[in-house]
Amino acid sequence: MKKLLLLLTCLVGSNSWSACTYNFDATQAQLDTLSQNAPNFNFFPIINGQKFGFNLLSGLPTGSKGYYRLHLAASKMTIENAIKEQQPQNQSPITNFGDKQLPASGIIAYEFNFKVLDNLTANSQLAFFPVTVSGDLENGKYGFIFSYSNSQTTEGKNSNGFSAIFSTNDQTKQKMMELFNVTAPSQLQKIGVYINQNSNQVGVIANGQNLGYIYTLPSKAKNIAFSFTSIYKDIQPADLNKEVSIELVTDKSKFTNAFPTGTTDICGN
Repeated sequence: MKKLLLLLTCLVGSNSWSACTYNFDATQAQLDTLSQNAPNFNFFPIINGQKFGFNLLSGLPTGSKGYYRLHLAASKMTIENAIKEQQPQNQSPITNFGDKQLPASGIIAYEFNFKVLDNLTANSQLAFFPVTVSGDLENGKYGFIFSYSNSQTTEGKNSNGFSAIFSTNDQTKQKMMELFNVTAPSQLQKIGVYINQNSNQVGVIANGQNLGYIYTLPSKAKNIAFSFTSIYKDIQPADLNKEVSIELVTDKSKFTNAFPTGTTDICGN
C-alpha cells in the first residue's frame, strides 16, 4: 500500500508540473507593419523552441530598406509596443512593458546561450546582436540590453565581445559595462541574469564568472518581456553560411550557471 501511495504521489506531481517557457508569438502582420514591409527584416529563419538562429548571407534582397539584414524574435505585446512607439500620435499609450508576470519574492533567473563566430573577415560586420529585456516595476519600468558585436576593419582592429546596459525610466541610474571578449568561439557563450526580488538587486554571470550584484532597481520588477534582434551586413565570401544563434533558457531544469542558493526560474519553480 505504501508503494502504491508513493507511485500515485509521483504521478500526480509529474502531471501537474509544466516547463517554464516564454511565448515568442509575434505575427507576420505585426512584423510587416513594424518594418513597413521591408524584405530585409524577417523572423529568424532557424527556430527550435526558444533557440533562434541564421546563417550569414551576402547582399540584400531586392527592395530592402537600409543597409542591414535584420532578424527578430519577440512576443505580440512587445511588437505592438514597438509599433505604438513608431507612431505615438496615433496610438493609445503603452500600459504594459512585460507580458510574463514574475514572482514577487525570492531570487529569479534566466540564461542566454550564444553560438557566435571567430573574428570575421575584414569589412564583414555582425554589428549588433541586441537582446532586450524589459518590464514594469512597481514604480516605473526597466530595460536591460545585452549586445554582441563582431567586426574587423581593414586596419586589423577587431571587435568580438559582449556588453550590457542596465537602465530604468530614471536615466540617471543607467549602467553600461563590458562583459567579456570571445576567446573560445567554438564553445557556447553564456550569460546568466538573476534578480533578487527582496532587495531589487540584479546580478550577472558572464561566461561562468559571477560578477555579483551589479545594479539595483528602484522598486520590485512586476513582469518581464524578451526580444532578440540580429543585425549584419557586408558579409565576405569567407564568412558565408556561418551559423549564429541565441537561446533563451527560462526553465530551471536546464540552467547551467551556478546561481545563488534558492534561485528559481521566472515561473517560480
